[in-house]
Amino acid sequence: MASNRIQDRIMTSSFTLPVVILICIIAWLVDVVALRSTTVTIDNFVLFKELDFSKFPIALNRFCNIALYILTGYLLVELNNRSDIIRVQPSVLTAVYYLFIAFFPGLHPFSFANLSLIAFILSLFFLFSSYQCRNSSTYLFHSFAMLGIGSLFFPQLIFFVPIWFIGSFMLQSLHIRSFFGGIIGLSLPYWILLTLAIYLGRIEIFYTPFIEIAHFGKMNTIEHNNIGELLSVAFFIVFFIISSIHCLIIDYDNKIRTRIILHFVILLNTCLLLMAILQPMYEVELLSLSLPGISLMTCHFFRRSSNRSSNIMFIITILLMFVLYIVNFISAF
Repeated sequence: MASNRIQDRIMTSSFTLPVVILICIIAWLVDVVALRSTTVTIDNFVLFKELDFSKFPIALNRFCNIALYILTGYLLVELNNRSDIIRVQPSVLTAVYYLFIAFFPGLHPFSFANLSLIAFILSLFFLFSSYQCRNSSTYLFHSFAMLGIGSLFFPQLIFFVPIWFIGSFMLQSLHIRSFFGGIIGLSLPYWILLTLAIYLGRIEIFYTPFIEIAHFGKMNTIEHNNIGELLSVAFFIVFFIISSIHCLIIDYDNKIRTRIILHFVILLNTCLLLMAILQPMYEVELLSLSLPGISLMTCHFFRRSSNRSSNIMFIITILLMFVLYIVNFISAF
């Protein structure tokens, strides 16, 4: 019973978020101070090559990313509350998300590709709002427009357009009108980009994202990642698989809408993680996009399971994250 009280207290305590914030501050300070000479930012913003955040002071670089993740945490809580996905305290969901980020140093550097995360969550917000909606074409227009904006920062998001259509079908909001509304919304950012390219006299700005989409890297994970990053990704994949299987087993007592959304989150994150395996050169960006879904599934798992096995796994998970952070720290030198 003692172990049950440990898990329940952490998952329901109002002190969980402050403690996690303190841990995150320490982890980021270690990154800034100890890895100052070894941490390098690789900017993936393909539209304007002259914008390079790696030339900025490392403290400013990290501060920009912290601000981005704070906004992302807020949007994740709003997404959960508006869509009624899981019944958990907002502070706990935010704490889990921030803890995952803190213990994976590869997510600490800022790059313009990270801005796609904001558009990604906003796109999910409009997609989930379209559930059985008569005017779903408006929601799908905004959802695909956000997805298109995100693809300007991370062009590989275009590959997930079919997943969005599958999601709209699962949410019973896909019909002829909403389908074309989604297509128009997706193309809108590119029409604006074309106008900007013509105005600046730099047409390469328009076709650069399409060149980036067609670029496939080698499936050599050792070449693109160190051992710490590989172990971290393996940790997230294994934990996502466990929490997803648990969700599919016990989802019989969920509301229909909640069940559909959770199934879509599982499908989307599966595709994101598979692409991270197939294209390890985009591993950091894809992992960043998958962490909101992994955080939702993690909270769902520990919220809906309270037995000896889950408590042991809860403790092991926390210990493993500390170990992985140390391994990432050592492998960075």
